[in-house]
Amino acid sequence: MSDHELITSEVCALAGVKPVTLSAWRNRLGFLPRHDERQCRYSFSDLVATRLMAILTERGVAASDALRIVATIVEEVDLDQPGCAKVAVGRQPDGELAARTFYWGANDIHDFADDVIIVISVGAIAWAMYLGICQLRGLAPKINQVAA
Repeated sequence: MSDHELITSEVCALAGVKPVTLSAWRNRLGFLPRHDERQCRYSFSDLVATRLMAILTERGVAASDALRIVATIVEEVDLDQPGCAKVAVGRQPDGELAARTFYWGANDIHDFADDVIIVISVGAIAWAMYLGICQLRGLAPKINQVAA
């Protein structure tokens, strides 16, 4: 899936964020920094990370906390091939937000945090973004591109 380069308008449309929001995340938080001054190009992983940021902020997580959580997810999960990865986001006993990645069962989600805010299926997000790209560009999906 990493062979797709996306422009800002595509990322925003697929991830459900306004361009000004993506720009603010980039400029204020350092999310998906530009590598050159020309028009931004984004990878599939960037798209999935942007959708994860959007989901977290839609659930009331501050953008700075969402960025830290997405950075943790990116370290633990290959966003190009996320498989069945799920991420639980919750509040630790000290009040800090944290994320934990699960790959199969999620029986111990509540063991890591007192207050689980959301459980995200990273594989499902990746599939939705991949299918969105196919629809946007008039392509036929290739089933083996992203493992859900």
